[in-house]
Parts: sequence; structure tokens; C-alpha cells
Amino acid sequence: MNYIIRPLDASKDEVELISLFKSNPTTLLMQRSPGLIDEMISMIPTLINNPLYFTLVTELDGELTGILCAKEFEFQPAWTWGYWMHKPGKLTSIWLEDGFKITKMLTDQLFEEMEDRRKLNRFFWSFPDDQNEVGVKKAGSMDRLLASNIGVKLMPRARNYTFFDDCFIPVGTMPKYPYQQAIAGNRIQDVDIRIRMGVLNDSAKEINHVG
Repeated sequence: MNYIIRPLDASKDEVELISLFKSNPTTLLMQRSPGLIDEMISMIPTLINNPLYFTLVTELDGELTGILCAKEFEFQPAWTWGYWMHKPGKLTSIWLEDGFKITKMLTDQLFEEMEDRRKLNRFFWSFPDDQNEVGVKKAGSMDRLLASNIGVKLMPRARNYTFFDDCFIPVGTMPKYPYQQAIAGNRIQDVDIRIRMGVLNDSAKEINHVG
């Protein structure tokens, strides 16, 4: 199995991205919603041309099988996880082959771009907050995962961050601030959503001191 992770290539990836989005892809760390696939297809020119976006694609034996994108905030030194998708069935075969190694490769490249090159000191992500479930969907459990031995293997750079609750978005509502609305996909969701923030430890000390 030949697995490659590389930045999005505007000259050759557009057609394969459309195919990926139409394949009913498996999504990670995000909420599926009606209209998501049409939204993603319409986003392709933005992913290619907007310098605030950073997009990685994954290839398995020469086939484009996945996408992971992030977006830099325009008015603060922060970024947010965007879409993380794989073609149906491909994620299973990838994980069976060497899941920890591959996920680490993805997140290493992501943090190298957003933290090292762009000098951004915090990141956000959103996820469904179902209080009847356990695991990464509950507030704080993602933090514990990232701090665990498994989390260190998946995303070792997360050890350099302190995590905070940013906001809780009740089902059927929109958050107050524009950056939170953007993180939530600029739409009203049909489940409760929680937004968390990771701050580089030196910056987190400054936040705690001011607070």
C-alpha cells in the first residue's frame, strides 16, 4: 500500500476532489448536515485560490482518497480545523495498514504550516456535544485523548497546548460572534455543538495571567 500526503495541487486535483465529495465520504471531527456535499463542491475554487486556507490531500496507490483542510483567521493569530473526509471504505483500509503513523503525518504537516510557518498560536474545532455519549464527543474528552498515549501518537504537537471551552451552541441556534458562526459552518445545526480552543502554552500563560 503506497500512501502519500501532500498539499492540494490546483493543476490536477479539482476533478478528483469533485469525485471525492460525490462519493458520500466518511467525515471525521465534524457534523454531517444536509447540503454539505454541494457546499464542498462549491468551495473547491476557494480551497484552491484563497491563501487563508491550507489543504492536504491523501493518496492511496495513486488515487486521491481524502482531504483535510484548515483555515487561518483573518483578524487574529488563530486557525480552525475544517473538513476532514475520506472516500467510503478507504479510511478502514488506511487504519488497518498503519493508522497512527498516517494520522501523525497529517497532523505534523498541518501544525508545521499553521504554527511554524504562519506563526499562529491557537486553534479551534467544533464537534457534536451529546451528553448521552462518551468519547471525543463530550466536552473535555478530546483534551484527555490528546493528552493520552494514543493522543500523543496521533497528534504529538497537541502536548504544547492548553485547552479551553470557547462556547456551547444549543441545537437550533446560531452563536453570537462571527468567528464562532464560521467555525460552526455558518448554519444552524440540528444537534448541540461545542467549540473548543487550544492555545500554545506560552500564550496560554498570558491568557491565564490576564484573567
